[in-house]
Amino acid sequence: MLPQFCGLLGSAALANNDRIGLLQFSDEVNDYLAPTRGRSQLMRCLSKVLMPPADVKNTSVNHVLKHLGELSLKRSIIVLISDFLTNQSNSENGSANPQESSSENSHENYQESLAILARKHEVLAIALDDDREKNLPSRGLFQLFDSENKQQQVIDCNNSDIREQYQQNMQERLKQRSAQFAHSGVDLLSHGLTDDPIETLLAFFHTRRQRVEGETGG
Repeated sequence: MLPQFCGLLGSAALANNDRIGLLQFSDEVNDYLAPTRGRSQLMRCLSKVLMPPADVKNTSVNHVLKHLGELSLKRSIIVLISDFLTNQSNSENGSANPQESSSENSHENYQESLAILARKHEVLAIALDDDREKNLPSRGLFQLFDSENKQQQVIDCNNSDIREQYQQNMQERLKQRSAQFAHSGVDLLSHGLTDDPIETLLAFFHTRRQRVEGETGG
């Protein structure tokens, strides 16, 4: 899904003769290609995205936002792509299960860094969401695997109390995620892994154009 979005956005930038850059991150900056123009730059970016991901222990959105804010860039369009559901305490204690953490205390707070970046650049965030994690099945066992810390958790969906607690915690995490972007003035697109990236982007820009026209009176 990530390569599709990068290809679409990069192709649009190429058509406009805009500079294209790439920054891949976990708890630190893993790869950075400074913005420049040209098809060869787009190919370099895509080749990086298509490489197998490196093993990482955790992810920090706050760290990369601060790093982007410190770069000497002219005002740019920055597109952030992640699930934005980082958990500082979970990454420390090895838990992959949202039902084992207090969302209010463990959800990474990057609102201030996001707001600072949004004052310097035009920022768009695309959240890649797995609908299966947001809506558990009503029966059976559901296995969660954290690709970063390699921990596994199995949720017994036959147990209504466990299933409902998981759903409540997940909804709280999603609510906090939305609030951070809203308070920072940054648009957040939620994209399901089975959705069409083209339709997601077209729907967003159509809605954004209508909003802008409404604010400016046409």
